Amino acid sequence: MEWTEFHSYIRRFPPRDQKDIEDAFEMGKRLHDGQKRKSGEPYFVHPAIVASILADMGADRDTIIAALLHDTLEDTTTTLAEIVERFDGDVAPLIEGVTKLCADDVAEKPRLDEQIETLRKMFTLMEKDVRIMVIKLADRLHNMRTVKYLAPEKRLAMAQETLDVYVKIAERLCMQDLRNELETMSIAIIDPQLHGELLQLGKENEKMGKKILTRMQQTLVKLHPSMQKSIEMRYESKTWPKIKSQLDMKGSLVTGLSTITIVFLCPDREHCYRTLGALHESWQREQMSFQDFINSPVANGYQALHTTIILGDGTRVRCKIRTKEMDDYYHNGVTTFCFKPHTREALGSLLPWTKRISSLTEDTKERSSEFWESLQNEILGETITIHGPHDQAAQLPKGSTALDGAFSMFLENALHLRTLKINGKEATFN
Repeated sequence: MEWTEFHSYIRRFPPRDQKDIEDAFEMGKRLHDGQKRKSGEPYFVHPAIVASILADMGADRDTIIAALLHDTLEDTTTTLAEIVERFDGDVAPLIEGVTKLCADDVAEKPRLDEQIETLRKMFTLMEKDVRIMVIKLADRLHNMRTVKYLAPEKRLAMAQETLDVYVKIAERLCMQDLRNELETMSIAIIDPQLHGELLQLGKENEKMGKKILTRMQQTLVKLHPSMQKSIEMRYESKTWPKIKSQLDMKGSLVTGLSTITIVFLCPDREHCYRTLGALHESWQREQMSFQDFINSPVANGYQALHTTIILGDGTRVRCKIRTKEMDDYYHNGVTTFCFKPHTREALGSLLPWTKRISSLTEDTKERSSEFWESLQNEILGETITIHGPHDQAAQLPKGSTALDGAFSMFLENALHLRTLKINGKEATFN
């Protein structure tokens, strides 16, 4: 990529910032001169594309410069001091944050693993500046897009690491579009047959979903004419894990599993709740399917109202009701605010899980395996939703039991529990 092409990504910046970015572009190109990627392309194509991905996300000047130079400390003779001298602001800390630890950093400590300690470093610094992790995700995205040039065993290892770590990080930062692309590419490498089956089922869902969308629009406009102008409806593809669950269940209709998702985009919160009421007036709703993530956002900051309705023919439709701002956050996550200086301090309140990073890293200091286990369980672990009476719900780590959910919601009052249902079927307490 040449400067004339890259320049189209940064026209929104003032002239002074454009000049700094151009200097970083030329510096990176010069420092990586002679280096090649596995594809045979000049190495600098990689940082330039990573920077362009971030520019499309709305990245600020420091983030784009850091992306252009993010591999210079690892792969060239440049030092952090030279970067500090040339570029002000947060450029140097961002580059240092995404730079891998080298073998010498952990050589004297046999209980440390280079790869895991690099993750520890990124998570620790991310607590202060989440842009570090956003740069790393953009870096991984381009590496996965070009993974075909790696040897088969390295390609498989990168795909598995992406699925185990980076897909989960993107999920925790609510960067859903990036998350979905990483997951799709990873599954295609790890299990091509499964990827093909999921792709086919996804296409079938979309075909049916768009027909259902039209029918629902007609019904709602007839019963609630005002919704035609104020509410936008969209079909939304399910994530691969949800489609995999559908594949595994082979069409079985159980609580928590619907084949079609429709999104309702509203002008404000008030219209979100009105739309919920209109849906419940128009169709039967599935018991224990309602979740109010506007009142109680998900751990990754996602907000919406969720409910499942049952159409006249028995088709179950998952309905997600969001404002356009909530929808933007769903797709792009922390990038909707992390490049704006006055909003960066919102990280702790918007993503409460980030507050646990300091204690986690301190508790596992100089013990890589324990840090990795804690990271997987406490930060990156999957969650399940357990529903209680009166539309109460609790999100708990995957592997939790229905009893765990009861005690989470009702504390000692859970001792008076009478029945439990798992996937709609009554279960014994043990």
